Amino acid sequence: MATADYTSTVEANAMQQLSRAGRVVAGDAQRLKGSATRLADTATTQVRDALIASPYAAVGVAAGIGFVLAGGLTSPLARTAFRIGSRIAVSRAMAAFAAPQRAAAATPQEPTQGADHGSQSTHEG
Repeated sequence: MATADYTSTVEANAMQQLSRAGRVVAGDAQRLKGSATRLADTATTQVRDALIASPYAAVGVAAGIGFVLAGGLTSPLARTAFRIGSRIAVSRAMAAFAAPQRAAAATPQEPTQGADHGSQSTHEG
């Protein structure tokens, strides 16, 4: 009789722990779903903006992806051409990304009014 009570107590405790763990996993899954949804929305927005900004580049990228997925890189010449083209594309993308930062760094900053000399009193008494 005592072993039956002990067994039912152990089972009840195990069920409670399993239930708690299930709730934790469900909460983690919900948070993961929310993060994945936000990431997908951000990626969709960025792709849409890139398509609007340069539609010809988007068509080229799509054609290149289709070419690769269709097995177009089987010959050594195609692999070499792809390698060279991707290096050129990456270097141009890096240059386009870095240009605004370089321009901002090269632009001299004007001093703000009141920082050094603007706070001096002009009242003569």
